[in-house]
Order: sequence, then structure tokens, then C-alpha cells
Amino acid sequence: TAAFLNEALEDAIETFQADGIGRHDIAVISGGSEVLTDRQYTSMVDYVHKDLPKVSKESVFTPTLPVRGCYSFVGSSGSISIAFPYRSNIRAVAVEHGTSDLLAFHSASVAPQQVSLFGLRFQGERLTGKSNETHLGDFDYRMSKKYSRIQTYSIPVSLNDLEFDAIRIHVSSNHGHKDYTCLHRIRVLA
Repeated sequence: TAAFLNEALEDAIETFQADGIGRHDIAVISGGSEVLTDRQYTSMVDYVHKDLPKVSKESVFTPTLPVRGCYSFVGSSGSISIAFPYRSNIRAVAVEHGTSDLLAFHSASVAPQQVSLFGLRFQGERLTGKSNETHLGDFDYRMSKKYSRIQTYSIPVSLNDLEFDAIRIHVSSNHGHKDYTCLHRIRVLA
């Protein structure tokens, strides 16, 4: 019916606008993905400060517009992992950090800089069994006016046929802040 098609079109437009890049994000929380809380997979410790809004790890995988908050973790390195609702191919990962005019509390120095990606495939029981990791690549998130705040990193074509249950994103440095690092939005693209 026309009402059904109109609603579907409005949903698609809303998703595209919230997503900003128009590609299917398999790691979105509302789509059934979940942050793995086992320390083996997620090592980030929440950074709590009276001047910063409290934002959960799950917010990193939730479409929000505009980007005004972030998940803050202690120091400049740590890992966060998210399990997909079904085994999936990973084609790219997009990392977003807000611009200084959008950020109420944060500076560019808290943005992630060096990032490594690992595909996880569980053996035995899903999400609780032992996992095998496949290194998917390393990249630098660049903070400069000549780069977009949403930066997409392609997975090598040789790994495109592999399916994974989850992805581990390891941040090994930020842009210079010694106390904490902010993650605004990460998209895992199929």
C-alpha cells in the first residue's frame, strides 16, 4: 500500500541521514549487535569526570546526529568489541569524531589516532567460546580540516570473503590527550 511504501521510504531517509554515509552498518545496537563486556574483548575503562556527560560504550554503535557526546575511556589505548547479530563479511570500518564546533566538552586531542581492527570468529558456543582473531588492518584517524570527520577504512580485498561473529577495535593512541580518549561513532560496513 501507499502508506507502507511511504513509511518505508521515510525510514530509509532517516537511516541515511543518521548514518551519513549510506552504507549498511552491521554493528548498530538497534539492529541486534552487542558490546562484548568480557575483559578479553573490551579493555576500555570508563573515564568519569564531573564536566563530561556520562555516555555508555553502546553509544559508539548507535546512530546519533549531531555528534555532541562521546564514550570516554581512561588513557590513550584500549579495545572495544562488538558482536553482530549474525556472522558477517566486513568490507570497511568508518570512524567518526565530531568537529570542534559540534563538541561541547572535548578537543581534537581526545580523538583516536592509531587504530587496529581484528575480526573475531567464535568456536563452539556463540560469544562465549574461544575465538580466533584475524588482523584486518591498521589505520590513522586524521584530525585536520582537509579530512572528513567520518573516515572510512577499507578491509583488504583478500579478506572480503571471510565471515566474522564480531570485531575488536583497538585504539593504540590518541591525538595527544594524556587523561582520556573519546569514541564518538564507529560503523562496521558489510
